Parts: sequence; C-alpha cells; structure tokens
Amino acid sequence: MPFLAPLPHLTRPLGEARTYKLVGALTHSDGDTVPSGYRTDLASIPRALHWLIPPAGPYEAAAVRHDVRCDALNAGRPPVDSRTTDRAFRQDLRDLGMGVIRRWMMWLGVRLGALVSATRRPGIAADLPMMAALIVANLWVVLPTLICTLAVAVLDLIEPAARSTRRPLDPLGQDELTAAVA
Repeated sequence: MPFLAPLPHLTRPLGEARTYKLVGALTHSDGDTVPSGYRTDLASIPRALHWLIPPAGPYEAAAVRHDVRCDALNAGRPPVDSRTTDRAFRQDLRDLGMGVIRRWMMWLGVRLGALVSATRRPGIAADLPMMAALIVANLWVVLPTLICTLAVAVLDLIEPAARSTRRPLDPLGQDELTAAVA
C-alpha cells in the first residue's frame, strides 16, 4: 500500500466550492507527507470529463500528493521533476487499484497540464510520443469531450444572462388565477 493510512477526512471551507481542506496528515510510504490543513481541488478533471472520471474518487490520496508536488514545482522548490511527479501519480493510481485505462487517461491529463505550465513543461518532449498515442487511442473519449466542453462553455456564457432576464417562479400559478378572477 503506497499510503501508510487512508486519506484523512476532507472538509469544504465555506465559500470555496471546489476546494477541500485536509483534516489530518497524509503520509506516503516513500516519506512524502501532506500536512493537515492542506487545501486541494482533488483531481483537476475538466467538467466535461466528470461523466468518465469525477473529481473525487478512490484516487483522492494520489491526487492530493500530486497537488502538493505540483505546488512545490510551481514555487521553485521541487523535491522531484515534473516527469517524476506525474509518473509517481500514475504509480499511486495503480497502487490504489485504479484500472489501467483510467490510470493512463489521468496520466495523460496531468502531462497535458504540464504542457501549459512553464514550471512543469521541462522534460515533456520525452513523453510526447506516448501522449500522442494515448490521444489517438482515446479518440472515442476525446471527440465527445471536445463537443461537451464547447457546449458547457456556451452554457456557462448563456446561463448568467438567462438568469438575469427570468421572471420569478410562480409555482402555484397565482398570476393565471388572478387574471382569471379579474
């Protein structure tokens, strides 16, 4: 077992819808420790992929450890490089019982995330062939996800405008009843 104990309790601080706070420390068998009070978004899964891999699941401990290591990389004090961090994430997913397809999809996600992060990008060239192969192998997920992502983006733009023009709900039909009596 990679983690010396199960993931401690997570709480959601008020006003922070996508943030969780670790209540208790999380310790990995290799000596990594995530301190109590650490804040995380768990797995940073794009909303359009939640149908396949929700942000929370049996992989939460691996996601928390990965977040801590990425925070260290972004702060310029990495214990290991980005490739090692992402490889350890994939290993933790395997050790936690994650299936091979989702495990490699999640690894692909964190490596794609490394592409857009200047602090995590060094060394990415060595993984590009595997990333390309995984994208092609997962076109059955990639194409519908792109369509869903665009649809969600459009909805995110439209919903606030629609909400501001909507009349208050009249669940009992009082407007119609008042008009009929008058």
